[in-house]
Amino acid sequence: MKKLLAVLFLLSLAAATNAKADSLITGSVFNRDLSGNTCSDSGSSSSGLSLSCGTPSGSFNTNGNVSLVANIGDTSGYADEEAQSGSDNHDTELTYETESYDLSVTGMYMLTGGTGYGYVDLSTSLSKGTLGSFPQCTLTFDGQSLDCSVGGDLIAYVPYNTPLSLDLSVTSGGDAEYNDGYHIFFGYDFSALTPITPTPEPTSLLLIGTGLLPLVQRLRRRG
Repeated sequence: MKKLLAVLFLLSLAAATNAKADSLITGSVFNRDLSGNTCSDSGSSSSGLSLSCGTPSGSFNTNGNVSLVANIGDTSGYADEEAQSGSDNHDTELTYETESYDLSVTGMYMLTGGTGYGYVDLSTSLSKGTLGSFPQCTLTFDGQSLDCSVGGDLIAYVPYNTPLSLDLSVTSGGDAEYNDGYHIFFGYDFSALTPITPTPEPTSLLLIGTGLLPLVQRLRRRG
């Protein structure tokens, strides 16, 4: 019973402290050639994602190409999406393609290395050609928000050594047909901040412990 109680306490402590910044990307790609053959690829990851259908750009292209490559983390990352429905010399329609992704980074961060207040620069970047749509992008930090659909920086004046909430949300996607295509790159850099795991308040631990009491009492009766 003592070992069981110790395990339950450790589980409650882990549940209360597991609050570090979280990053997640979910995406999919689809390709259909003129003969009706289809290809699809999808996935979800907290670190990296590589999805593709067709022939990679730069190779002899006979069936179009669509791809999504991402590498994300708490403080920096990117998503690179590309679709080309025509041949390499853009003279023949080959496929119909769609691609999309949702990216999020959320958690508590802190400005360190000083006292009082300081400026922090949170950067987002976007590059795209003539075709393709701008993503829907919002960055919120310490109550300030930035529409980052075309990239940009959020500059905030915040206290040092103070936990502050950050949330990045990006949704992007499109389709390519009739011998067209697009290439869109989105990146972010929050390296001026340190992601943190807040120390649980005594009240939080008490509530978790209270929730476990019925389980402990039931196990005692069985023992």
